[in-house]
Amino acid sequence: MQSNYVPFIQSINRGSGIDLSTALTNSMAPVNFISFATPWPTLKATFNQYTDPLIRNCYPGILLLLFFLLSIISKQKKTLLQWFLLGVFLFFILFSLGELGGIRVLSFHFLPLMDTFRHPANSKLFFLFAAQLLAAFYINDYFTFPSFNKLLLKRVTFFSILLVTTGVIISFFTGNTADTIKTFFARNEGRQSLKQLMTNLSFTDLFLLNCLLLLATLFFFYLTLQKNILKKYLLPLVVVEMFITAQLMLPLTYARTSTPKETQAILDQQPKGYPIPDIKASIASFSADGMKYFDIIGCLNPYNKQPGRSDYIITPSNLSSQQNFWENTALRNKTIQYPLFYFADTIYSVKDTTSFISSVAQNKAAIIESENQYTIS
Repeated sequence: MQSNYVPFIQSINRGSGIDLSTALTNSMAPVNFISFATPWPTLKATFNQYTDPLIRNCYPGILLLLFFLLSIISKQKKTLLQWFLLGVFLFFILFSLGELGGIRVLSFHFLPLMDTFRHPANSKLFFLFAAQLLAAFYINDYFTFPSFNKLLLKRVTFFSILLVTTGVIISFFTGNTADTIKTFFARNEGRQSLKQLMTNLSFTDLFLLNCLLLLATLFFFYLTLQKNILKKYLLPLVVVEMFITAQLMLPLTYARTSTPKETQAILDQQPKGYPIPDIKASIASFSADGMKYFDIIGCLNPYNKQPGRSDYIITPSNLSSQQNFWENTALRNKTIQYPLFYFADTIYSVKDTTSFISSVAQNKAAIIESENQYTIS
């Protein structure tokens, strides 16, 4: 594998180094930290936003967040591992902020390989992992030790309920959630109407809905904690709350207005098998309809089996020569007006064509007979 991998690395630009501005692409915008408690509004964030939607969410789960907050404010002596995890949390939360946090810039200049990747916001995976582990220590203490400070947990939960209730009141009087949902039920247009509902919900609407879910979760958590039966319901409550939260994040990437029937109809129109393309047709003609159904199935060329070219390219490892060619717009636009060249993978030099064709036919027949015998046995 190494003999194949090394020559490939030498043929691509990936990993050859990037400048600082590129390395800071998709840093975590401070507004995204609202997703620690309310991830839904990040779908429609209207503040200063420079983070890709797919990496804005920092939600660890509201109940894990409670225990994480408890781990920070508790006077209980921390172990060396817990201090380490807290350090990891602080380091990577600053790292994710990019230029604003400072650590990403310093690491770019002074640490090896820090000029080979972008998207500092992806480091949220590390600080979330550290926060959840810290929460897990205190959840374990709650289940294990009778001396666990339940009073402090109740206070944290009660304060959280007050904070979320305030969010509900403010967003209720500043948003149009009720009218938006009322319109949805009035239309009764199924999937299309549901997609339209998601489109119409504003930042404030999503904040209100998320706060209502939090309020219900926190109230049930506080009630079971007060009655000393939380141990029985904690795990189911975490699962249900996280499942519901995930559902409203799905439309970010998975909800479409087109139905499976419409998608299948397009696919059924495409040629079957692997038809040989017209050797006289230009690359431009093969590319003409490449983006026609992009919002439904993506690029059309893999389905119509035409060797066309699309401007929509997502790949981390274009060959350097290929990258240079596509970036040369004038040369590219001139070249694609011509047909493709096709080369044989094998060239034979023979003096007697008849004997050569006969030997090839005999070898092919022998191979087929051998394969048949192997299959029968």
